[in-house]
Amino acid sequence: MNRVKLLSIAVFVLTITGIHAQPQRIGTSDAYWEIIIENGDSTLQITGKGILPANRIVFGSKFRKPIKKIEIAEGITEIASNTFNNWNAVEKVILPQSLKVLNSRVFEFDSNIKSINLPEKINIIKNAAFYRTGGLPDSLLLSNITFFGERNNTSIYASTFSFTSVKYVVLPYKLDTLFTNFYDCRELATVIIPATVKNFTGGTFSNDTALKLVVNLSPLPQTFEVPKGHYNAFYNVKRSQCRLIVPSSAVNLYKNTPIWEDFLIEGGGLSAGVSVNAKEKGNIEGIEYRLYQSGETVTWTALPKSGCTFTGWRSNEEWLSTSPTLSFTITQDTLIEAVFDGVVSVPEIDKKTEKVLLYPNPAHTQFTVQANSPIRSITVFDLFGKLLHRTYK
Repeated sequence: MNRVKLLSIAVFVLTITGIHAQPQRIGTSDAYWEIIIENGDSTLQITGKGILPANRIVFGSKFRKPIKKIEIAEGITEIASNTFNNWNAVEKVILPQSLKVLNSRVFEFDSNIKSINLPEKINIIKNAAFYRTGGLPDSLLLSNITFFGERNNTSIYASTFSFTSVKYVVLPYKLDTLFTNFYDCRELATVIIPATVKNFTGGTFSNDTALKLVVNLSPLPQTFEVPKGHYNAFYNVKRSQCRLIVPSSAVNLYKNTPIWEDFLIEGGGLSAGVSVNAKEKGNIEGIEYRLYQSGETVTWTALPKSGCTFTGWRSNEEWLSTSPTLSFTITQDTLIEAVFDGVVSVPEIDKKTEKVLLYPNPAHTQFTVQANSPIRSITVFDLFGKLLHRTYK
């Protein structure tokens, strides 16, 4: 009798601590899953490559109940919409650095997560991917992310990080429109807005009652639109207690713009911004989210993605250089465009412009001349042909 009882216990223990002998394939994808059980806690491990699909047959409601941890291995590049939303038992998520795309509502309502990382090279985060998600890092450094939005391909999609506990946000330099992405982030204290943002629409930062500092790098105050059924961008924000740091040249403009006028507005220096003509084709290295003092050197390097090429830098439709690295001394608010896979005949233009590069152009009191060979003399005329200055070396 005792012998039979011991045999039954042994089989029971093996069942509880067992591991799938072989990972199970998810549909027809190249992604696989298995459950690891340690000390009574279940971990869902995902391996493979490419897209992780949202398979309700595999990841049904009964399946998800005991899962405490989700671990996705390197090789997975995209997670399909709704894959892990409403997984209420999950406390920890480990995402791979290979991940590039998070589709809509991937972790929506996973409020019990205590720890989840955001891969450095992730490129796209869609609608409500982290809506009411717990455990996000305090600081979101989103510099290279392209958000696909409701309005166009460069606006942050609705509700992406709403109702989360993030505290510090640096928005992408590729961004031109902000939508309702950070509303009800009650712990959000600091936001850095790049010079490329032109529009706000909907309740972008509404109910963010802890907001104390906004650094807005745009030399022109943004336009605002409040669609029907939405709050304005800073609804319920204590604007009279929130510092707004802007380019020094734009202080009066911000003070005369209704949505900004109640902030504590300060001038912080010169704005240096870079826009990208084809956001999916390349990135810029060296972007700094701050304001500069006159005379500082700004250096950016264009990094085309695999299969793409860098065409050149231009400002106000004037080509500056085709070299991937652009370095200049800032003397005024500056916005330069990086062009990837351009179709214009830049090389012929740049045979001339790369020999002698002058910026900013036009200039008010100071400009910089850069050349690939020694400069023997510089002669400056005004618009009427009057000689203003001549330098010899």
